[in-house]
Amino acid sequence: MPQSKAADVIASVPHKYATDAVEGKIVVCNAIRDQCARFLEMIEESYKRETPYVFDLDRGLKPVRFCETFMTPTAGAHDKMKFMPWQTWVDAQAFGWIDRTTEARMVREVLELVGRGNGKTAHGAGLGAYMLTKDGERGPDVYYAANSKEQARIGYDDSCELIQASPTLSRHIKGGVRVTRPREGGGRMMPLHNDARRLDGLRPHFALKDELEAEQSFDQISQLRRPLKKRHQPMLWYTATAGYVLSGPLMYYYNFGKQILGKDPSVSARAALRFMPIIYELDADDDYEDPANWIKANPSIGYLLDIDELIDDWETSKRSPQERADFITKQLNIFVDSSEAG
Repeated sequence: MPQSKAADVIASVPHKYATDAVEGKIVVCNAIRDQCARFLEMIEESYKRETPYVFDLDRGLKPVRFCETFMTPTAGAHDKMKFMPWQTWVDAQAFGWIDRTTEARMVREVLELVGRGNGKTAHGAGLGAYMLTKDGERGPDVYYAANSKEQARIGYDDSCELIQASPTLSRHIKGGVRVTRPREGGGRMMPLHNDARRLDGLRPHFALKDELEAEQSFDQISQLRRPLKKRHQPMLWYTATAGYVLSGPLMYYYNFGKQILGKDPSVSARAALRFMPIIYELDADDDYEDPANWIKANPSIGYLLDIDELIDDWETSKRSPQERADFITKQLNIFVDSSEAG
């Protein structure tokens, strides 16, 4: 399979973001710096020897171009969806690493751990619309999954509204806001919550599992993961902020991601290629009261988030033990035991 030209990759937004992070030109946490270094290292290796993968920049940026071309935000001041550099870097990796032999995507699962208000919902809604309509899968099933029915509908409703607000996409999608199906090639998109009666017979091409921090069991995740072999290049995308459940799936995937970033020899090379950890958090020795460190958990500061407003929020929240714990956990991605949250 042909590989993207090195010059094109080096000139791209994802490569610049990764390079700036590794060289300390932008403030990132250790986990993101490690993932950036891993990304750059894999690109170099893919040119030097017969690795099982290649990097296809065009395929990696295809979801970004799709969303920026067709998606109109249904809330806020922007009339077009515009990806931030960190989001472009994330998607380029998730969709750009390609199996050299089969030409299928290498990445099967993504953990996106980022602070509250950094655009996870809109990003996930756009990805769902892309995977339903433009990923080349026949009869794609797209699920927005969460622990509760209400939470599962948030991403689903947002994606439906984005599709219906697009003059181009709405011409090719059957149905109204609640049910969407491509006129050609079949496929469906639906919300999915932890109701055992609805978990059988799933065939996900793309599933976005929201608020992973609230999950205490692997029941729904297992039902989504087991049938992946029925698809050519499926993907499960977990979104989360830090939480209070320290023995659930989020902590498992968080620790697995840290093993990959730490090059733990117990993790096979193939397993490390299949799972992509994106962990924005404060580092262990950071002063969480120093706003200069907050961008480590909130890469959208300067885009979606205003640092002065976050400071105002902190000044108000720190007076109440419960609100203080909520800010530290949800905004700064510091895990807190539920028994010690107050």
